[in-house]
Amino acid sequence: MRFTIKLKLGLAFGLIIAILIGVAGLSVLKLSNLNTAINDLITGPAARMDLAHSVRSAFLDSLRHQKNLVIETDPAKVPRHEALAAERLKEFETLLAKGESSATAQGKAKWQDLRSTYEEFKPLEAKVRALKDNNQTAEAIAVSLRDLPPLTKKIMATCDSLVKLNQDLFKAKGEETDQLYRDARTLLIGAVVFALLIAVASAIWIVATISKGLSRTAEAVRAVADGDLTKTVEI
Repeated sequence: MRFTIKLKLGLAFGLIIAILIGVAGLSVLKLSNLNTAINDLITGPAARMDLAHSVRSAFLDSLRHQKNLVIETDPAKVPRHEALAAERLKEFETLLAKGESSATAQGKAKWQDLRSTYEEFKPLEAKVRALKDNNQTAEAIAVSLRDLPPLTKKIMATCDSLVKLNQDLFKAKGEETDQLYRDARTLLIGAVVFALLIAVASAIWIVATISKGLSRTAEAVRAVADGDLTKTVEI
């Protein structure tokens, strides 16, 4: 089959266009995968780590308000401390339920431990408030200092372990996302380099064809000038 210049140009540009379309499609696919990975990172480990921090913060705030309640000597201020402690404890319970429902396989046992310990803590905390409401401040302080600290320590340790777990998961997911980016970058750079090589090879092929045709034409012109009118040229 004889390749004309038009056919060669068509083949070269067609191949380059096909490669560019392939590169564009590959770029969209890789960006989509990267976007999915980033969304998974945000809605997964990052969200659960933030939740673990919030659970810890709510529990600490409830403890602080409870301590203020127990040591408060002004009866007019007691209801405020009690309301704040109850509010933060309610927030803790809401966050705890959310954590249980969104727990991963690695974190499920920790959330269950937190729930179990809190169920032990809750009646004692209510007892402290009831004693304070009955003006039994000494008894309330005794329960607060004797019975609550072991459970408080266990709850805080579990919260800290949940934070650490999700920090590790966040780091692992981040490294996975980074690797996905590096793979996509390498693949796209390779595709672009390949497209450039094809473009250069096509240009050389076309230039060589045109140069060869011009050489044949020049040869035919010289033959005609020498009187040979039978000379033909295929370009």
